[in-house]
Amino acid sequence: MRKIPHRVMALFRDDSITLVGNNIGGDLKQIRRDYPEMDSVIKNRDEKNIVSLGLEARKRDVVYSGTVSLPVLVKRTLGYILPKD
Repeated sequence: MRKIPHRVMALFRDDSITLVGNNIGGDLKQIRRDYPEMDSVIKNRDEKNIVSLGLEARKRDVVYSGTVSLPVLVKRTLGYILPKD
C-alpha cells in the first residue's frame, strides 16, 4: 500500500485503544518511516497506551531480556510452541 487507509489511521489516533506488540517500538518506527503521514499521529500517542510484550515480560522476570522473540515469550508464558508458518 502506498497510503494508510483512513480507518487504520483512525485506530492509531484513538487514545482509548492500546497498541500491544513484541518490539512494538521498532514496528512503529518502521510505520513512521514507510508512511510519513503517520509520523505526527504516532508521535502524539501517549506512551502509556503502547505496550511492549518483551519489556512487560522482563519487568515480571519471565525473561532476562526485553528484546526476546515472540516464540520465546509464547513458550515461557503459555507453554506453547509458536509455529513459524
